[in-house]
Amino acid sequence: MNKFEHWIRRQAKQPKRQLKRFVLGMTLFFTGGLMWLSAPPVIENHHEMMWQQLGMLMLMGIGGVIALYHYLLLSLGRLFDWWREKP
Repeated sequence: MNKFEHWIRRQAKQPKRQLKRFVLGMTLFFTGGLMWLSAPPVIENHHEMMWQQLGMLMLMGIGGVIALYHYLLLSLGRLFDWWREKP
């Protein structure tokens, strides 16, 4: 077992923690998405609008990365367990 697989399996033994972080990431992603969709279409100051939209998209991006990372940790941990049990 290499270091990467050992680290993944150790992380996968804490599914509640990974699931909580996955839910946090998805919450950030959807919050950013809803803010982006509900933003006013026209703002007088275009510079302000650019920064506002950039912030919302960054919130979506950070949330998506957190959610994807922890989802992959859970999935890879289960995959490695399945692979080891296979005859």
